[in-house]
Amino acid sequence: MNQRTLLPLIIERGFPILAYSIPLAESIYFFAHRVCLYTNNISLKLLFLQTLKPIAMFYSNNLYAIFFTVCYIFAACSANRLPLSRLLPTREGKPICLNLSKFTRINVMQAILLEIVIAMIGQIWNLSPTLLKNGLFGTFVANACLVGLVGLIVYSSFIIALGRYPRLPVISGAARVQLQGGWLN
Repeated sequence: MNQRTLLPLIIERGFPILAYSIPLAESIYFFAHRVCLYTNNISLKLLFLQTLKPIAMFYSNNLYAIFFTVCYIFAACSANRLPLSRLLPTREGKPICLNLSKFTRINVMQAILLEIVIAMIGQIWNLSPTLLKNGLFGTFVANACLVGLVGLIVYSSFIIALGRYPRLPVISGAARVQLQGGWLN
């Protein structure tokens, strides 16, 4: 492969993998403290305090910026053009069109829909009674959510790196439905 074909391939696969960082940060924000700090394992506590807590703090400090970024990415993927592309210079009187590939659009849309699912699960988790969250059942639910979501994100990133579409139950179908007609057309 030469550089001319390698760079678009890296961008096409790298952008969806990068989009999965938002659901990963959100799952760390909601569940990592419960999983890592309520254990007797010192190395797990250090992992949270040194690595995962800064990610959770960044997410909590920039909630609105992340929300507007996700809305912008959603609009760009569902419309197959960047919403600010009219501000770019024109070529011979025609605006430069920045289209995204179908592969990128579907995978980024799956990441956004996964982020919405994680947000709903996290809000239900926050609204659940403290007695339920701090008991054995709460620990089980937090562990299952964090490990399941991180596993889903790692699986999706690996499949995207191979150049295939990850098949996520319900989310894959919803992403395809979102992209069928084009949201802003």
